Amino acid sequence: MFSIRKQKNKETKYISFPLVTPDSQARGWMLLRLIEGLQRYYMYISLLHAGEQRQGPGA
Repeated sequence: MFSIRKQKNKETKYISFPLVTPDSQARGWMLLRLIEGLQRYYMYISLLHAGEQRQGPGA
């Protein structure tokens, strides 16, 4: 999992993703699955158009 650095306070050192509560955890998992699906889709599209375009999804 990736974590987002916020501030150097003791209270909010980092926000881990997905979050702790089960509702937001389910939402975070859905977000992660959506991001993985989009990455797979963009890889497939970039593989299809490898001859025409040379730019990847992470540009």
